[in-house]
Amino acid sequence: MHRLLISFCLLLVTACSGLDSNVKQTEELATNPPTPTVTQQMLPVVLENGSQVEIYVRTLGQGDKTLVFLHGGPGANHSSLAPFFDDLADEFRLVYFDQIAAGKSTPRQPETYQIGDDVAVIDAVRQHLGVDKWTVVGESWGTMLGLQYASVHPSSIEHLILLSSVGDGPEHLQAFGQSLMSKITPEDLAALQSLHEAVKKGESTIDEYLVKSRRIFDRYYLYDPANIGKVVQQDINYQHNQRVAALMEAELDFMQRPDALKSVDIHMYQAQGDLINPEMIREHLVNELKPDAFTEVPESGHWIFLEQTDYINGEIRRIARD
Repeated sequence: MHRLLISFCLLLVTACSGLDSNVKQTEELATNPPTPTVTQQMLPVVLENGSQVEIYVRTLGQGDKTLVFLHGGPGANHSSLAPFFDDLADEFRLVYFDQIAAGKSTPRQPETYQIGDDVAVIDAVRQHLGVDKWTVVGESWGTMLGLQYASVHPSSIEHLILLSSVGDGPEHLQAFGQSLMSKITPEDLAALQSLHEAVKKGESTIDEYLVKSRRIFDRYYLYDPANIGKVVQQDINYQHNQRVAALMEAELDFMQRPDALKSVDIHMYQAQGDLINPEMIREHLVNELKPDAFTEVPESGHWIFLEQTDYINGEIRRIARD
């Protein structure tokens, strides 16, 4: 049970009153910047097997370049990422969406599912929004999904930015879980055991256990426990999480398309304090992918976007502007 991505214009003015007006308008813009345009919609997507899913899509900003964010999980949703990346909307068009069976997307439990369905959804969103090429920002599980998407649709990607990679298959997720459990204090282990026992005795439900245990686990994802107040609590579809995990070994096959991945501009960021440390990612992923850049991020745990927000947003701006 514990396994469980932001011209200055110089005007020549001949009238003092006109200058005063322009200065006043500039000051107003500086203190009250325009609110980025927001759209929300449920996008119907027909999958290869003929079934249909409804995908929640939210866009923010109207920049010439588009960034799409792939949230972690599986089974989590975009709400955990958005507050930390929304500032980029002053320069870029941001696209957030909830993956299949996650967040506001429906159904919550599809009759059939394969990882390729989520890949198809990503490109369906791109086509629906009329985007030729975009920068893809994947976080945690979103790095796996981003690489899978890149290996199938490399020509649709301008840049691929991977934050907090978790490897290329289930064995790395197991290593992630083992690292997590090795850091938990005896007191927290006892609290987790007590929650587990309450479920066994019928005094609590599995859903209650998952919510309460996650409050304990979240602290161990952080470099600085004081950042716990920044964590966005979200609804997680744990059943779908396990469904996807069970399919990884058979269906997560991006490493089998190396030529496609070599054609993609890939930038990887791994925190020095991540549960899967940079050394492990170098050995098992970087050496195979040979990304354009691999950067170790200090003073951060697994959630780089949360603990090093300004830094990583600066990096995303630099890369996406190119």
